[in-house]
Order: sequence, then structure tokens, then C-alpha cells
Amino acid sequence: MAKYRARPGGILKDDEANVVGREMDAMCHEEVPVTGHTVVERASSSRSPLHKFFDWDDESAASKQRVEWARLLIRSVMEVDLKTRKLGRHSYNVIYEQTEEREYVKRKVIKKGGSEQNQVQKSFYQRIVSVIDEVEAFGFERTDRAWKAIVTAVRTHRPTAADLPET
Repeated sequence: MAKYRARPGGILKDDEANVVGREMDAMCHEEVPVTGHTVVERASSSRSPLHKFFDWDDESAASKQRVEWARLLIRSVMEVDLKTRKLGRHSYNVIYEQTEEREYVKRKVIKKGGSEQNQVQKSFYQRIVSVIDEVEAFGFERTDRAWKAIVTAVRTHRPTAADLPET
């Protein structure tokens, strides 16, 4: 039986990722396509291991969906730097300990440093590691020097919180 763990920065803990992963495997084994609709359908039974991951109160679920849609809208906006013409995300997701609410902070604020910059740097690093892990999991053969240099740098030194700027 396969073992699963949570994606860094995702919404699941490792034990929850195991539950969801096993259920997705079962769907594949049953030749049920794994789609958003089929997962919700499977989770709708109160006996399903997936049931607890959903809000089944329609009013509450609708409110959560609107918030998630707003987050998608926020993440969909790119900003053009008028000096360099480079594209970058308008805002980056940070969480403030006082409220534990996700807030999207404009890039120029993050460039100034502080806890926001630290969170964004950690997020970038986690995404880089995630991409490397996925490429390696597929067994894709990457032989170009640039790729090898990136992988070597990341695998040689995995930064800890102490390596990132103080907040």
C-alpha cells in the first residue's frame, strides 16, 4: 500500500493526506475518474473517509466557496513593473499570527522585509523543492547543466528558518 504525505503549504496534515490518497487510489482501482465532482460525490456518504473534509451545510459551504473564489481572483492578477516590463504577482499570501487569516500583501510591501518577506521566501523555497520532487517522482531525465545546478544547490542546502531573514 502506498504512503502519502501532505504537500508543503497545503491544507492537509500527513495523516489526512494518507486518508485522501488511499481513497483516490481506491477510485482509480475502481476505474472511477478522480475529478472534483466524483470526489464530492464519494464524500457525500457519511460513511466515506472523505466526508469529514467537507462542509455539508449549504449556507456555510456557499460562504466558504465565495471566499475561495475571491482568493482565486486575487491570485489571478499580475502586475507589470513599468521600469523593467517584468510580470510578477500583484500580491502574495501571508498569514498574520494575531488573526491567522490569510492576507494578500502587495509585492512592494514584501520587498521591504519583515515577517511577510520571510513567509514568501519560505513559500518560494517550498515550491522549488516541490517541483524538483515531482520531476524526480516522474523519473524525467534532466541532463541540462542549469537543471543539475539548481537541484544540487537545493539538495545540498535545505534552508531552515534560521537561514531566512529575521522578522
